[in-house]
Amino acid sequence: MIKQHEILWKKIQAFPLDEPQASFPFSKKLAKENGWTQSFALQAMAEYKKFLLLCCISPTGASPSPVVDAVWHLHLTYTQSYWRHLCTDTLNTQLHHHPSRGGPQENEKHTHWYSETLSLYYKTFGEYPPTNIWPAYIESTVFDAPEPTYTPLQPDGATWQKIGFTLAVFLLLLLIRFQSLNPYHYKGPAFLEFTVYLCCTAMFVAVFLFRYHKQNLLQVVDEHYPARYSIYQGVHFLYGKHRALQTAIIHLLKKDGLEVQETKFVNKIDHAGPGSETNPLYQPLQQYPIGRALRYEELENDLYAHQVFSHPSFEKLSTVAAQKHRWHRLPYFIVLGILLLRFQQGLANGKPVGYLFMETFIFTIAYLLLTQKFSNDRIIYEAVKERFDQENIRQFDLEENDEVLKTFSHQGCAAIKDFSEFALLSVLFAPYPVLHRQANGQGSYSGCGSDGGSNCGGDGGGGCGGGCGGCGGGD
Repeated sequence: MIKQHEILWKKIQAFPLDEPQASFPFSKKLAKENGWTQSFALQAMAEYKKFLLLCCISPTGASPSPVVDAVWHLHLTYTQSYWRHLCTDTLNTQLHHHPSRGGPQENEKHTHWYSETLSLYYKTFGEYPPTNIWPAYIESTVFDAPEPTYTPLQPDGATWQKIGFTLAVFLLLLLIRFQSLNPYHYKGPAFLEFTVYLCCTAMFVAVFLFRYHKQNLLQVVDEHYPARYSIYQGVHFLYGKHRALQTAIIHLLKKDGLEVQETKFVNKIDHAGPGSETNPLYQPLQQYPIGRALRYEELENDLYAHQVFSHPSFEKLSTVAAQKHRWHRLPYFIVLGILLLRFQQGLANGKPVGYLFMETFIFTIAYLLLTQKFSNDRIIYEAVKERFDQENIRQFDLEENDEVLKTFSHQGCAAIKDFSEFALLSVLFAPYPVLHRQANGQGSYSGCGSDGGSNCGGDGGGGCGGGCGGCGGGD
């Protein structure tokens, strides 16, 4: 950093965002409005000050991350502090916020601008920006992308041809076998045989519809799968909060940033440590003194931040995975309606309906299994898991010897059985089992050490302008 910039940087660092006399200071309001922990809010404020410097030293301006932009938005509401004490007295220039006008071209421009901001950050401060505040890549999904959509009720021509051929074969079979298309004219044994044909036809039609539905969902995954994400964000999406948090803990134990003692984790991270650490617990732990002992519950409640462990693209896919659609039940209810009328006819005529009941029950179970196999939840999570398993460890900005993290994400404590702290970690992690979602949305729990198995698991920044440069990002 050149001397002129150092002078300005010292002035920015000395600028107080929190007023000492305030009963509800800026940092607490920031944390409350965004659902952040206090330590994360303080870290975001520190990065906001770095952003202010970048705005003033860049000839073209700078673009903030969504987290930094949130700090900026709130500071703008403190008009006297922002315009008088910051811009006039500290920066000696008017720093304006210019929201994006939206659209693909704007998104592409500001994505490029954001990349240049990250590069300037490294050149200025001599370290990489922390990825929990400054994601390595801001994709268009963060700025202005629509929610993931698909069209399960509009099968393509090939699907309709398969359905039409199946129905034609079914009707032809009825004509050949029973010489009539009216099933209510069939005698008891003949109707039971007809029921088998009917249920099989409905299953074939359902399979064709479900396969087209799956193709649409896989296309949604292809379109919205993030190009870059951290291992903690991937684990969070696939295996939930506790497995992601535990993965971050294991990484810090390997890097000697934490030490486990009895029932607590002891902080060993130096306040002056590097700012490039990608572990989402690293920066918050820098706010604590070395030697501070923290229980797992404290790490969860005070240091875990959902917006850091999650990824916007994964959040959108989670929304689709949670959607429930009733259209896929149509073949089942058509069959059920036909059989219920036969039930009523048989009961009215005093005929036995036991065998018909058994066929209906078997068909219901088979159809239920089919709907589970092709549920949104299962299709999306299995597709993401397959990609996650194929990712190279360097994709996550980790060293080769950090492969244990990827293994831990799937196997839990079984992956760290060679750790000297294995017994203690097994005890500490045991009360927080990982939820393994089934295809029907229900979940089963497995404790520490079990196989992970198959699991079904922002706002854009503005730009700085005015006296210091250009503008950019989304509002």
